Amino acid sequence: MRVGATDVVLVRDNGGAACPFLYYFVTVSKFGAKATSSFGTCGEIMEVTPAGKSISVVMPGYRG
Repeated sequence: MRVGATDVVLVRDNGGAACPFLYYFVTVSKFGAKATSSFGTCGEIMEVTPAGKSISVVMPGYRG
């Protein structure tokens, strides 16, 4: 996805049994790459939608 002059990549980190999925956004620009802190409910992402200069991520709770 592209937000302004920056490319944005959503990365999934396959964790362990306690929290199988965590996510990071990595922004890539002419100045280099930078990752956000991890986020998520430990569930799989259901929907990713660009919204202007934002990105909306929807996921269920870990237990549904």
